[in-house]
Amino acid sequence: MTQQEKNELLAAFDALAKNAGADANGFSEAVTAAGYTLSDSTLLKKDSAGYPAGFFEKVYAQADGTVQIIVYDECVFAVWKENLKEKGESVYSNYRSSCISDLYSVQARDLVNEYIEALTVEEKGSVNKIINKLT
Repeated sequence: MTQQEKNELLAAFDALAKNAGADANGFSEAVTAAGYTLSDSTLLKKDSAGYPAGFFEKVYAQADGTVQIIVYDECVFAVWKENLKEKGESVYSNYRSSCISDLYSVQARDLVNEYIEALTVEEKGSVNKIINKLT
């Protein structure tokens, strides 16, 4: 990108942040109105791979119910932060699919498949004896 294109992109993200409103629905509408696609909610652990140093500290310091534009080199993040504790039981119902998806990522499925492939099955004659008695 040229510097002008970067500046235009950042201006679009700043406008998105200003138009986000006071809740997650407002953020979603602002993202769509700006011509972007909202990614799924993501559960992150501090220092997760793929995020630059200092990213989590910036999100932690961010006020609840706000949008923050975070820029690192060639990456621009628009982060909506909400306080899930205040939502109580609705957290589970609203984020159930996303949480399950995050918990059972491709890496986790690969580990489970490795474990299953390593299992051995040994046939015992006692099963045949039981079947013969029943027939």
